[in-house]
Amino acid sequence: MKTRIIAAVFALAALAGCDHNPFAAPEGLVGTWQSDTWTATFPIPSGATPGTMREFWSLAPAGTYSRHTEFWTAAGAAYTTYVETGTWGTEGDELVLTALMAAENPQPLSAQPLEPRLIKPRVMRSVYAVAGTELTLSPPCSGYAICDGPSRVLHRVLEN
Repeated sequence: MKTRIIAAVFALAALAGCDHNPFAAPEGLVGTWQSDTWTATFPIPSGATPGTMREFWSLAPAGTYSRHTEFWTAAGAAYTTYVETGTWGTEGDELVLTALMAAENPQPLSAQPLEPRLIKPRVMRSVYAVAGTELTLSPPCSGYAICDGPSRVLHRVLEN
């Protein structure tokens, strides 16, 4: 409980110091998003096993976000491999995330819930485009720069 209060105060302080305004972020970004699945192999307590992974994002209207990655074995066991929370906003066509808390599941993977801890704030930028129920995030590139990494496509999770 004490950690959550400290995290909330830290997040509010970070928002006050940001030069982007998360509260003016386009409404089309607010919501829950997920990636397509991809195959991966992770060591688990009973040995290395292939499975599938998926990334989940939540962008809240108040300018906070969370994202996590899950791994499912062929036998149906589920593991959370990474958790991150922080603040978000936009600057022009860029989505700006400031990670404030994170946790990574050590290998072999444990079924224990991950408890994010305060980290040195880390700012990540992506050029974004929303088309229908898809959100595409691409590395920002300028001029003749070589861009790092491929684009990531997330799909809106529709509420029932």
